[in-house]
Amino acid sequence: MKKNCKIKILFLNFLFFSFAMLAQEKTVSGEVTDSRGMPLPGVNVAVKGTNSGTQTNFDGEYSLQASPGETLVFSFMGTKTIERTIGEVNTYNVVMEEDSDQLDEVVVVGYGSVQKRDLTGAVSTIGNEDLVARGTTSPMAAMQGQVAGVNITANSGLPGADFDINIRGINSLSGGRPLFVVDGIMTDNINFLNPMDIERIDILKDASSTAIYGSRGSNGVVIVTTKSGEGLAGETRFSYQGFVGVKEVSNMPDFHNAEEGILWTQNRAISRSLYQGDPVEDLGDYYHGFPSSGEDREFWENVFANENYFDWTEELLRPSIQTNHFISASGGTEKVTFLVGAGYQGDNGNIDGQYYDKYNFKANVDANVNDQIKMGANINLAYSERELRSGTVMQQLFRAPNWAPAYDENGDEILLPLRGMSGNTSPLADLKNRFNDEDFYVLSNFYVQFQPIDWLSLRSTFSPNFHLNRHGEYWDPAQTKSGAGAQMSNSQDFSYIWDNHLRLSKDFGDHSFNYDFIYSMQMDRNEYLYGFGWDLPFNSEFYNVGSASSLNTASSFEKSTLMSYTNRINYSFKDKYLVTGTLRWDGSSRLAEGNKWASFPSGAVAWRVSEENFLKNSPTINNLKFRLSYGYTGNNNISPYTTQFAVSNQTYYDWNGTMANGFRPSAIANKSLTWERTREWNLGVDFGFFNNRISGEINLYDRLSLDLLMSRKLAVPTGWASMMDNVGSVSNKGIELQLRTINIQSRDFSWETNFTFSTNENKIVDLYGKKEDDVPNRWFIGQPVEVVYAMEYDGVWQRDELTEENMQELEGTARVKDLNGDGIYDIDNDMRVLGSPLPTWIGGLQTTFRYKGWDLSANIYTKQGVFIFSPFHELYTDMNTKQILDIDYYMRENPVTEANYTNAYPQPAYAGQFYGEDAEDYGYPGFNKDASFVRLQNVTLGYNFNRNFIERIGLQEMRIYVNAVNPYVWTEYEGFDPEWGSASMSSNANAFSTYQLGVNIRF
Repeated sequence: MKKNCKIKILFLNFLFFSFAMLAQEKTVSGEVTDSRGMPLPGVNVAVKGTNSGTQTNFDGEYSLQASPGETLVFSFMGTKTIERTIGEVNTYNVVMEEDSDQLDEVVVVGYGSVQKRDLTGAVSTIGNEDLVARGTTSPMAAMQGQVAGVNITANSGLPGADFDINIRGINSLSGGRPLFVVDGIMTDNINFLNPMDIERIDILKDASSTAIYGSRGSNGVVIVTTKSGEGLAGETRFSYQGFVGVKEVSNMPDFHNAEEGILWTQNRAISRSLYQGDPVEDLGDYYHGFPSSGEDREFWENVFANENYFDWTEELLRPSIQTNHFISASGGTEKVTFLVGAGYQGDNGNIDGQYYDKYNFKANVDANVNDQIKMGANINLAYSERELRSGTVMQQLFRAPNWAPAYDENGDEILLPLRGMSGNTSPLADLKNRFNDEDFYVLSNFYVQFQPIDWLSLRSTFSPNFHLNRHGEYWDPAQTKSGAGAQMSNSQDFSYIWDNHLRLSKDFGDHSFNYDFIYSMQMDRNEYLYGFGWDLPFNSEFYNVGSASSLNTASSFEKSTLMSYTNRINYSFKDKYLVTGTLRWDGSSRLAEGNKWASFPSGAVAWRVSEENFLKNSPTINNLKFRLSYGYTGNNNISPYTTQFAVSNQTYYDWNGTMANGFRPSAIANKSLTWERTREWNLGVDFGFFNNRISGEINLYDRLSLDLLMSRKLAVPTGWASMMDNVGSVSNKGIELQLRTINIQSRDFSWETNFTFSTNENKIVDLYGKKEDDVPNRWFIGQPVEVVYAMEYDGVWQRDELTEENMQELEGTARVKDLNGDGIYDIDNDMRVLGSPLPTWIGGLQTTFRYKGWDLSANIYTKQGVFIFSPFHELYTDMNTKQILDIDYYMRENPVTEANYTNAYPQPAYAGQFYGEDAEDYGYPGFNKDASFVRLQNVTLGYNFNRNFIERIGLQEMRIYVNAVNPYVWTEYEGFDPEWGSASMSSNANAFSTYQLGVNIRF
């Protein structure tokens, strides 16, 4: 009875308090407008801490239920979030102010930073979130497709493979990469970094933004800022980012299976006989092309009878495990901030014995000694080891025919699986070899800054940089079929930069000035040691080369210095009219006396039209800025001693009958060699419409490289074949577009897209001071620096197209186009530029959907107009090898196998003079292919846990996600991957797709 009474009392209390709460709720309404008084439809209005909320209607009006003391949160894309606490009144009108964070974003421009609104040059930025979202272990791969005008290409699919990069085309005939700057330290690449440790990457593209780096900025500048403890005074953060993925073999070419390969081998032998006019007989259960007598025939009869075949790729290729982990601690006090972090990346390769391991450690500290002095240090350490087993292991694997056995009846490995047909060893023997690289990087800088007054600062930074590479190779006797061999090389690179930076910054009413003066000294030194040994007495791999009976050694040393003086001024009037001017002088030890110094000026202006009175209150245009820049950069991309006589070629003299050892010059020195210069125009427009729901930028550029450094041929009487000289000019013109759209933005759901598009017209303007082509080097006036120059493949000579006189010789062979129609096929009149490996345009699309804690994103990347010479097709469609693609090839009529009259590929064995490995003089007409592609780079599904939930377990942020990397590619290219289709087969490998599970935690 008492129990029932208590229940009734509790129930009555619940009803009482429920009615009391309902009695406190009331209808709250109001109007939401923008800063110009215009109503804003679609504004999210939510009661903080609850699921209650609504949106404003077309007139900007809203109405919802809420209680006094609760808080209304007003949010709208492109505006600042506003909160209002509910009191006694029922009406709350709100004016949404424009959120200028996007314009106030800080952009790193070299030796400083500016707000994006004040930027006059062409600079693009990629943040940590966008880098990490790609799920790659390489910063270069993470950048791919995210910046217009930047062309990044993977070299192969091997673990730890490098990338090629060019910004706004190829500027020089002698090559060159952009300048990489990591935390103020200049380096030759950034592949040693862990993408999870990178805070942001800023890419400087035009002459105005790169001029601060003078001679080193002609190919663009990539500035990497790693994570630090900046802004964390008074708190300590711990974070972990990591993923584990399975790397699957994908996009596998359609090679012959065992039965198709046996038929191909037989047709190859039959075609040879038909071409030579020899009779072809039916061998019954045996096949043409295989040994016809003795033990070798018995061996193959046994293989065919028992079908002792071996699918090499199926058996030896495997999924690999790819991991990436990075953990860091950061924080500090008002006086000192710090960050320490460590990372590990691993990939055990798609074939047994391959692996790539990379370890990163970083630490930085910044200390305010007092109100005027600040000092700090930053150190990045990286160690990596890469094992490929052999430089050609993947090539040998795919060349092995699937009808060749790997093991005998006892299960023992067969060293020569093509018995009686070829001396090629088994791909299993390559797995006993070693092909190993170790790299150790130390990047550091130490600075002290003195700021006696608010508008003046002095900063001195010393940045030493060290890179050690050890490369070792070992060839096992099983693979060489003779003795064991090994080689090892060690390369040590040491450099430092000492920058002394004076900065003045002052505002005078509507005028704002910033002035920078930088005095810089740089030193680069390289030491190299190489040893080769043959016939090692025991398996010491490459660690005891000196024990070999045959030895060869070499060594080298290089040193160069650079001194620079830089002036830069930024001026702004009323935050509407912006001017930047830079003048830099560089002096290089690489160049000749009297030509060591050069100046590189640049200037830029910008007009923020949206700040003018006639647009300031526009309901449509939130941001509109025009930019124009012009300037020069330089390049001294030659070896340090090119302007001096190098006495390096060993020669022997007859000294009165006695042989004497001596040396002679290896090349003639050019005492007039000077700087390669690049001038560039850039016209840009930054825009933001409809509260920045549509925003982006457009750039048009015109770049001309002058006095190109290249080797030129000399007349025979000089006694020298060539020398380095300033000859030639290359032009790059293009358009770049970056567009961001916020398609849907509501309280729980949003949809955002990002587009990039760029086109580049690269062409040679002149060579050797004249408008003449250099055909041997494949350089042509008006054409790109890199071209495919060849006869044009025109199918196969068909039987019904030939007369009796030439049928025996030409049927089934490749033919080419007679371009001038004279009936003669010759290299002087019937070869032309077929295309270029440089894409005509590059595009990227990123789309992201967010619903409450969930997010779904996808990235698509494309290169179009790519035409290459394909080493893959040279090896696997040359019509005279033992393993090829499953292609549609011509086959003459014969009594054994079925004839095939096709126009796609020529007949086996004798494909004609215009096809195969002997067609080099004609540009390999049959091996030039379109390698354009569209790639789905990744698809990511993630979930961000509610903060109220994870705080109970001591976490501040937690996100889990699944990610598919490179799940699909659309292309007509038949090789492993169109992206590295032009790569040498000795370093090529299969394509792959990776499926990851990852987590990001902060606590």
